Amino acid sequence: MKQYKYISLKLSWGEYRTSKEKGKLSHREVIDSMAERGWKYVDHVPVLSDGYGRISAYDLVFERDTAE
Repeated sequence: MKQYKYISLKLSWGEYRTSKEKGKLSHREVIDSMAERGWKYVDHVPVLSDGYGRISAYDLVFERDTAE
């Protein structure tokens, strides 16, 4: 069985940063950190647009196998 975790990132001064989790890490730092803990990066999901078609926030999606 798979377990999923979602981490929200928001655009902040031209870079995506976590809003509250992980001490405001960039998307690359979040992916590296999660990989170290056994999570696999799967995809991202846009969750907020700025009204001009640009994504201003998205969720990074991670997965890992769970012990059944």
